[in-house]
Amino acid sequence: MGINAGVSYWIDVPFWGKGLISEAVKEISRHSFETRELDNLWCVYFADNEKSQKAQEKCGFKFHHVIEEQYAKSKTDLLKQNTRL
Repeated sequence: MGINAGVSYWIDVPFWGKGLISEAVKEISRHSFETRELDNLWCVYFADNEKSQKAQEKCGFKFHHVIEEQYAKSKTDLLKQNTRL
């Protein structure tokens, strides 16, 4: 088993759509793989949050699996987990 880490984010509404999350996550990813020698970097988003999904895809993350009932806002919310190898 290799070295794994997770990255998460939250940004307030006035800052949506400015590319700030993509820029920050790309830099975190670069730093993590270059200096921390990670094997995997994980990121999650709520299934109905297409903007977060697209931001993660821009940063090189790929869909991995669905997490049910873990840290969800309600019992009907699903988290999807992405990985960047």
